[in-house]
Amino acid sequence: MIEAKDCGRAFRLGKAFSDGARFSREHLAQDESRWITVHPSGKGPKKSGKGNKKGQPVLIDADTGEVLGGMGGKFTGRHISAVPKRGKEEQFGAQAKIDRAHAIAKGWKPKPIASAVSGAIKASEGSKKMRSYLGDQHYQKASEMLTAAPKEAKGAWDAFENDLKVDSSSSSKRAYFDPRSGGITFNLEKDAKGAPNRKPFEVMFHEFGHNLDYVAAQKVLGLSKFECFSNSYKEGLFPNTIREEVAEYVKAELKKFKTSFKQSSDKVQWMEEHKGAFSPYDVSYYGKYPEYLKPSAKYVYKEIAHRLRQIPADEQAAIQDIFEGASDAKIQAGWGHGKAYWKNSRQNLATEAFANLLSSVVANKSAYDRIKQMLPKSVGVFEDMMRELSGRANV
Repeated sequence: MIEAKDCGRAFRLGKAFSDGARFSREHLAQDESRWITVHPSGKGPKKSGKGNKKGQPVLIDADTGEVLGGMGGKFTGRHISAVPKRGKEEQFGAQAKIDRAHAIAKGWKPKPIASAVSGAIKASEGSKKMRSYLGDQHYQKASEMLTAAPKEAKGAWDAFENDLKVDSSSSSKRAYFDPRSGGITFNLEKDAKGAPNRKPFEVMFHEFGHNLDYVAAQKVLGLSKFECFSNSYKEGLFPNTIREEVAEYVKAELKKFKTSFKQSSDKVQWMEEHKGAFSPYDVSYYGKYPEYLKPSAKYVYKEIAHRLRQIPADEQAAIQDIFEGASDAKIQAGWGHGKAYWKNSRQNLATEAFANLLSSVVANKSAYDRIKQMLPKSVGVFEDMMRELSGRANV
């Protein structure tokens, strides 16, 4: 038995040495890695009640949490948090941190802050390029809107303006950003006029928001062209904050909803006071059988959606989209991308909220102020990202 244990230990040490040599060749310091034991199936006895579930040795990078060896190589290159659920889920933002570490090891360096002179030159180059896309008249109006925006938003735009691209400005269909081409498609003439539910140039700045978000991921974080800055910034702080803040908002509304229900002596009148939460059928049915009425989150979702529909038409789109995404489409007020778009996608929430806030802060200040009032923490993270991107060199 002792010999078997010694052999096993010798094998693991030999494997570690072998891996260490390989990691050194790949510019990963061996002293930054260590062996740990994981229990993918949990600790404690087996289902049969006999014995214990065996732990498995895994070699990880102590700084990034990247799996470097063990478990038959199944999780090599993944973050250690992917192990418990067999690779189906991992800690948010973890893979981006690993990718960034590899990029730095291969010689990539974060973009330096631009000097005043080089920044002015790059801004001038970007202005010429953008003017060629929009034409003198529309470019002048867009420039005036950017100048009136907060300096951080204007600074972020100036830093990456030269990297923004228009694929088509005469689309007769939908507007969108294509990460494959790195450009936006929209209808410039139509957008410049605005609409009852949109301010002039709001669609354009929304799509450019996506464009800037993806460009910044490459330029600042060294990520691929299919990843966005807003999703990777501080390991997912932005989408995480939005989800948490909307959840807190729903929780607070549910508490008030239940309290008012408990204090009401006339349940039919109470439903009338909360008519946004109940359909005519609900009112009719529970009016006859009030004992079956139980206040729950599903009614609060409907009431919040009703409330979002009551705000001015030209302020609805951005905030309704954000609430829909953050609630996994449980709150559907009208504007949004639909349930399938948000399913299991933090990146979609991050980039849509980023684009919504950028277009609002530049083209629709009243909508921006409303979002800031309802979701102050989320907007605070957005403003931090604007400060981070403002003044970045644009090469």
